Amino acid sequence: MLSALPWFIAACIAATCAWFAAGWFYGKKIAALRAQIKAVKQTAAEHASQARRQVAQLQAEIEARKAAALPPRSAPEPAPRVATGQVQAAAAASGKPVQRFVADADLIAPAGFAHTTIVPRDGFASTEVMA
Repeated sequence: MLSALPWFIAACIAATCAWFAAGWFYGKKIAALRAQIKAVKQTAAEHASQARRQVAQLQAEIEARKAAALPPRSAPEPAPRVATGQVQAAAAASGKPVQRFVADADLIAPAGFAHTTIVPRDGFASTEVMA
């Protein structure tokens, strides 16, 4: 029984040393992670404040544009109506297909700007290699 006492004391000392070693090792890891979290929070706060400034700037710009908005465009007077037979006869004489008439009011977007999509003549993007 007497020989077990030194082993018991050695085991208690080893457990205590392991406890403090683990506390020191994981304490360093926890401190590094806390520093990383602090940096991420600071960056997120900076991004949020920048977003707030940009939103406020955009809202001020929208209000300024609303104040300086032009009066709505009035539609031009419609072209005189032509009988359908006359249009088809003219199209047959010229050899070109008849295109449907679109009123100007249908071309104006809700923002007040006309559609300006530019499409190549053949309707496809260029695929030639430019040298």
